[in-house]
This record gives sequence, structure tokens and C-alpha cells, in this order.
Amino acid sequence: MVVVKQTQNTGKIFRIPTYIDIYNGKEKSRNWVWIENAIDKVSFPNPLKKKVAFWLFDPDNKVLKNVFERKSIPLCLAQVEKAPNMLDRLDGIRALKSQHVLADYQKELLKLYSKEPSVSVRSSILQLVSNINDKEVKRIFHQAFKDPNYKIRQAAIEAVDTLQKEFIADVIPLLSDSSYQTIEMALEKLCVAAPERTAEFLKKTEGIVGNNAHNVQIAWLKLALRDG
Repeated sequence: MVVVKQTQNTGKIFRIPTYIDIYNGKEKSRNWVWIENAIDKVSFPNPLKKKVAFWLFDPDNKVLKNVFERKSIPLCLAQVEKAPNMLDRLDGIRALKSQHVLADYQKELLKLYSKEPSVSVRSSILQLVSNINDKEVKRIFHQAFKDPNYKIRQAAIEAVDTLQKEFIADVIPLLSDSSYQTIEMALEKLCVAAPERTAEFLKKTEGIVGNNAHNVQIAWLKLALRDG
């Protein structure tokens, strides 16, 4: 059974025609449903009693909405692995963020990261595993700091609240990154992680103005003033 709850602040209840896809292994069944109440409970026939791998609400993303899904971790992982649409895989990641035992599933998450083609999904997985203290997670971050895609490099920097000492050598080269946003992020994180080396990091980025908003120059001046 799938329970759909409308939570719009206006109190207005919409009548929405949409699909719910049910995945059983490699098989998929598409079910046409009407969502028309504050809470709708939708059941589907399963005469062969096949185990449901995962299900998708509005799989073609035709309904304008914000979705928060409550699913078990195995269902979320299956959705991230097998959903054909990138937005549905991202919904699976968002559902995982509310879980509190992700460390038990780090192998599955890292496997998904290694095979995922979408930069957005890979970036979200980095955010999910960033607080897991494990050598395999650290290995993924060492790779992410050197990733050819600048968005992954940025995601790796952003995901780490406090840059660990062992990552400093990976991040220093990003002070000359092709992206000014990456340079700004790297400079700020490095100066927090190793404040005694602030002068060194400032010297490496001296004279870099940055984007049209002068982002690197402004960050540089703030850090220079703080360092005295």
C-alpha cells in the first residue's frame, strides 16, 4: 500500500491524476491513480506475491510538487540504483537523508556512487557519507577532490564540514582550480583546517579576482584581515 498525503499550506486539496510505478526486480507495472483527498491510501494487486523492490510516485515528474518520501533504507537504495530517471534517484537520496543508520549501508552507498552517471546524484551521495569515519569513504573523497568534473570537486569540499588533515594535500591544488567558486571554497576550508598556514594559502591565491562578483578577492581580503 502507498499512502499519499497532501501537505500544502493553503489547506486546499488538489485532484491529481498520475501514475505509481511498482518495480519487482526487472519487471515494472504502471498504475493509473487519482489523488484527490488529504490522505489517499492506494493498493495494487500482486497475485504472484512478488517482492516489491521499490515504487515511484509520478515517475515522469509531470506534477508540480515538492515530495518527501518515507521509505525503508533498502527501498531507497534500490530506487537510487535502478530508477531510470535522475530526478527519481535524487528523491531516493533525499529520503535517505532522514535515516540515522546509514553507516550500516556505506558499502552500498559507495557502490552506487561509483556507478552513478549523474553529477547531481553523486554529489548528494558525497553529502550522505561525509560524516562516516571509514577508510573507504576517505578513499572516495580523495578521488572526488581530483575528479575531472568541477561540480564533484566542489561537492566534496562542501560535504566536509571541517577539512580533515589528511585531505589538505588534496585540496591545496584546488587553489588554482579552473572554477573560481572552487578556489573560494578551497581557500576558506583550508584556512579553517590549518590556520597556521593561512599566509601560505593567501600567497598562492594572491591577485586572483574571481568571478564578476570578485568572489575570490573578497574571500582573500576577509581572511587576510582575520590573519592580521
